[in-house]
Amino acid sequence: MKKIFILSLLLFSFNGWADYCRTSNVKATVCKGFVIESCSAVEVDAVEKDDKLYDVGQCFDDVSEYSKSSRTCTIINGDGIFPFSLLNKLPDFYSKNEKGKYNIIDNVEYITFSCKKT
Repeated sequence: MKKIFILSLLLFSFNGWADYCRTSNVKATVCKGFVIESCSAVEVDAVEKDDKLYDVGQCFDDVSEYSKSSRTCTIINGDGIFPFSLLNKLPDFYSKNEKGKYNIIDNVEYITFSCKKT
């Protein structure tokens, strides 16, 4: 259920009803490693739904975290005891390479973007 909720936030958000509107590109934080973890930010160009790619969306009804001081919104990949269970997983995100081809972004921990609270 939460997966559907997050996906609907990302794909079908409307400016008039949303509380958080992004003012920058979306960055996915990707982490690799087990004991020693290395993380980097990757720009998100699209999100997948029903085997089709869509724009990430401009405004969202809810986010996991909002920092008023830095005006940053974060949507975390899962929560609770089993943070990466299939029920709480974010949808698949894609970045576009210099040739215009979309590549899936693996191991997304969370996404962040500058935003304003409306």
